[in-house]
Amino acid sequence: MRLAIGISLVILVVSGCMITPRVEGDTIEVDAPSSVHRAFLMEQSFFDRAYADVSGSREKSAVRGGIVPHHLLASHLIAEFFSRLELSQDPSVVVVIGPNHREIGTDGILISEAAWETPYGRLQPYTEGISSLIQRGVVQADERVFVAEHSISAEVSFIKKSFPEAQVLPIVLMSRATEADLVALASALHEVLPKDALVLASVDFAHYVSSEEADTLDAKSRETLVSFDVEGLASMAVDSPASIYVLMRYLTARNAQKPVILENSNSAKVIGDLTISEVTSYFTMYFLN
Repeated sequence: MRLAIGISLVILVVSGCMITPRVEGDTIEVDAPSSVHRAFLMEQSFFDRAYADVSGSREKSAVRGGIVPHHLLASHLIAEFFSRLELSQDPSVVVVIGPNHREIGTDGILISEAAWETPYGRLQPYTEGISSLIQRGVVQADERVFVAEHSISAEVSFIKKSFPEAQVLPIVLMSRATEADLVALASALHEVLPKDALVLASVDFAHYVSSEEADTLDAKSRETLVSFDVEGLASMAVDSPASIYVLMRYLTARNAQKPVILENSNSAKVIGDLTISEVTSYFTMYFLN
């Protein structure tokens, strides 16, 4: 069983998303804006173990986008996703789009201009792109939201470890963001981002169901994802269909619609206890030119 998790260092909720960041020795004020945010977990050995468990071949084709979990119970899946990429490409910018779990802030689409402290050093923001998106009016900056938003903070350490020179552009979406808002964001990303950018939807899938029920829901999600069915996203069991919607609209503009599913699992399978009554399920996925 591949379980690269330091349970004594971080509380990982088996049945759902993590809400409050845990940094050993720190107390984080969730409402305090900052020019520097911190990774959800600052324990380097946690991520080193996740990468040590990775198996599989390098991805040879150009990957322009992907889907990855933000539940750190699935750290080995996230590490595999990034590890396979780092052997064949080196994006200058990684965009992370995820849910605004607490549904707070000044706008339905929010961005951070801050840098991120990780166990592997500081991950710098893609300032040029962030400023351009703000100037176009498709996003607003609100640092308070990102202090405790793990759809972003769970990913930054993997980005810094696999792509040390990359810059990050983090975006969170509320459910109130309209389809027109999301289309405008995808279009702006296509115009602003460099050719080698990697755009990720940081999402978890089925929640609060049994492992068997999760498999059924995931089978339907798989059909939608593999067929690139943008209209079918709203009916999927996923915590942020809007994040995948923006990703798919962006990938369509970049002509990168070839899907490759790496893994599909859930928290009960990761732990090795299928009797757990409420799980979270995961997909890791690439989209190629």
